[in-house]
Amino acid sequence: MRIFLILFATLAVSLLTTNAQQQVPENGGPTAKGRQSQGGKRDKPSDPSAVGHFAAEPPSQPKTQIHESAPTPDVYSVKIVSQPSDGWYIAYVAITAFVALIGFGTLCVIWRQTNHAGRQVDALMSAERARMWFSVEWQCGNSRLEYSSERNTTLAVLRLTCENVGKTPAQILNGKIGMAIYKTLPERLDFNLATGALSAKGLVSAGKPVVWDISLECEGFADIGIERTVIFGIVPYLDVFGEKQKATFGFDSTLSMITDRPYNQNT
Repeated sequence: MRIFLILFATLAVSLLTTNAQQQVPENGGPTAKGRQSQGGKRDKPSDPSAVGHFAAEPPSQPKTQIHESAPTPDVYSVKIVSQPSDGWYIAYVAITAFVALIGFGTLCVIWRQTNHAGRQVDALMSAERARMWFSVEWQCGNSRLEYSSERNTTLAVLRLTCENVGKTPAQILNGKIGMAIYKTLPERLDFNLATGALSAKGLVSAGKPVVWDISLECEGFADIGIERTVIFGIVPYLDVFGEKQKATFGFDSTLSMITDRPYNQNT
């Protein structure tokens, strides 16, 4: 910044010194003599007999003669001189440009600082918001999936546990849970296919789990080694910042979390 100020001051002094050395040529005035009205004297009448007869009309003349005898207007010489540049004006323009440049640089700095502050706030909110973690276990003495040959369906009686592993409380809203059989696991699950209801649990603090006892049923039965049964669901919640988030989960038939697909997420 000091270097810019020194260069700018040197430029202004150089411009002022150069302008002071230039001389402005004087403009020439009129070269022709003034007419009779300028000298304050009246022309004498050319005809002596006309003296004392001012009311008499002059003899008529043809129009061509009148035009020929019309007085020729005075001609003034005009000299075009290039106006030298004003040093103060140049200094004003240079100062204005310099101030505009400083203002633009200040805006850029403010914009970068604002973006950096926004990223810091987002990072802080992300670190402090709630995070939901799910686990599944058998209940009522069941230890595996049950197959109903009469209905050709697979049954599961489970207990789903949700724990807030974040730093702030969250309000759990109504969610959904389902079960399906796949020959090949999809890259992403369609959680809208879940038909089981998970009731809202209200405010859940960090470290205090909530549970649902549920029964699931799906069509068919998975062939061991060929097909896989997936238990999946989605639970929306409101974090402490008033933003709606959602947590998803996915487990296999052994109630182990599926880790080779992005089924378990907090978004």
